[in-house]
Amino acid sequence: MKSIHLLAGIVLLAGVLLSGCGSNADSEYFNGKIYLVEEPQELIPLSGHRVDPGEKYPGWLTVCDSVVFLFSFSDPEYYVTAFNYYTNEPKGRYFLKGNGPGEYMSLLKINNFFEENGHTKAMLYEPYKSEVITWNVTRSLQTGQAVYDSFYMENEDKLLYGVIYKMPRNQYIGCTSIPYEMPDGTSAKLGVYDRIDGISRKAENRYYLYKRPVINKTETFFYTNNNFYSGSVIVQPGGNKLCAAMSALGQLNILDISTGEIKGFRFKGTPGFDHLKTNKGCFIHYYGNTTAGKDYIYAFYCNKEAPRGKSMPMYDRVYVFDWEGRPVKGYRLQGEASQIAYDEKNNVLVTCNDDSGEMFYYVLL
Repeated sequence: MKSIHLLAGIVLLAGVLLSGCGSNADSEYFNGKIYLVEEPQELIPLSGHRVDPGEKYPGWLTVCDSVVFLFSFSDPEYYVTAFNYYTNEPKGRYFLKGNGPGEYMSLLKINNFFEENGHTKAMLYEPYKSEVITWNVTRSLQTGQAVYDSFYMENEDKLLYGVIYKMPRNQYIGCTSIPYEMPDGTSAKLGVYDRIDGISRKAENRYYLYKRPVINKTETFFYTNNNFYSGSVIVQPGGNKLCAAMSALGQLNILDISTGEIKGFRFKGTPGFDHLKTNKGCFIHYYGNTTAGKDYIYAFYCNKEAPRGKSMPMYDRVYVFDWEGRPVKGYRLQGEASQIAYDEKNNVLVTCNDDSGEMFYYVLL
């Protein structure tokens, strides 16, 4: 870890965070200050170990303390399947599907893990009932049954949150989108982040990473902000920061929930928001799935063309940032993958290739 801190210090002295920048389009669309940073050039090669738990349904990948949790919509019975990535030992199936007692017709994927009263817990969310679920992972693994508490959030605007994160001091962050009226009278969606109080169960603050949607269209070409702003959102375990890595720009954005400060960190030589307004060529995909520990962010990155109507690119590069937005190092995986999750207790990355179903774990150097 000492080498990581040393490199981050060298990068800072080199002026990475001293060169605030921004075109007219940047200030028109982005709600914070943008900094140019250097892309890691020398990548550390990592050798993976295959994970093979046998038959499994494809799903969203999360991991905590050597256990993989796959959240699947295709499993006909359960939402969550758990297994040990070292031994492939099954660790249970959780959250029955259905409309009976203790069953869920709709449930969104597992979000951040956190420690509370000596137990590991995780967040889930039922969007149509606005039910916020705190899953006691420790007790569930011990009993083989889903042990959880939940509450129904006050949702006067009837917003459908795509994800709910647990934050310190009984606070939550909900990610959603709201209507935005465009100058031509049409309506588009704009992504926002609500801070929800755990006592009142109401949204008390709203944060805007972006000031307005990007709409780029001709008679044959149409991209909306969903393409441009989509990306992977994570929160700092035990901290007050949120990271949103953009798919259509080489830019990683960090929101400090405690102050409301928003910063964007863009790789030098990659385009800005003016490119999103005017580009009519191929869609370039930059960031993919991200994951994090309390000290560092781990982000898939590719900088590859993503032709419209085709599958998104795969990744074999992982860039590491601290929570101040400083690039720290880069890794090269032995194979491509589409999902990544970080096990902070063991300093391990777990990857999954959704096309082939292959999973690997990598012990970080």
